[in-house]
Amino acid sequence: MEEAVFRSYVAAFNRAEYAVVREFYADDVTLSFPNGMTLRGPDGIIDFYRPMHEAVEEWLRIGFLVMDDRRIAVDALVDCAVRATRLRRAAGVSPATVTFPGRIESS
Repeated sequence: MEEAVFRSYVAAFNRAEYAVVREFYADDVTLSFPNGMTLRGPDGIIDFYRPMHEAVEEWLRIGFLVMDDRRIAVDALVDCAVRATRLRRAAGVSPATVTFPGRIESS
């Protein structure tokens, strides 16, 4: 896989474009987490992330990437923020959005 192709996968994942994301997965793909949970197949992965992305904004930011014909090693940061803006606005809370912890806001 070319680096540009991998980056296009990450961009589609960040936008929650599951029809595009699905095209990157082999039918027998598995995704295992350190807690022992394993997702199987493209639908298993998408079925896990779809409701999560409806509740949480998540952005994968690639920091360091090394690839060859068989392997991908990536060091990435995942930013997540609860979608609370609507609730904060409805409650009249100001500001309506809050900074993600650790994110530096530009002035």
